[in-house]
Amino acid sequence: MDADLWGKVLDPENEFRRLLIDQIVSTALPESKSPEQVSAAVKAFMTADLPHEFIELLEKIVLQNSAFSGNFNLQNLLILTAIKADPSRVMDYINRLKLNYLKKLLQFLRSLI
Repeated sequence: MDADLWGKVLDPENEFRRLLIDQIVSTALPESKSPEQVSAAVKAFMTADLPHEFIELLEKIVLQNSAFSGNFNLQNLLILTAIKADPSRVMDYINRLKLNYLKKLLQFLRSLI
């Protein structure tokens, strides 16, 4: 999908936006094997400034068994988006992804506060 089409799909004025987001998050992207499709969707969700929906998307791609589960960049994007949009989820993601280096970093940062 090109950027213009993503813009129309994710436009707040699109009455079917929520339905389309649900379909993209639940089936279309998690089943994709195409890095180009995943990259286009990631860029579109970031551009549309939909952090909570973006977290839903990244959870499906990264935390569930998909072709991109082990993608370090997507894992980091999930953590960074959660830090901004929903900090209460960060430690759970770090634990589920077994990102021990981040766990140690967060423990260190907490000791400074």
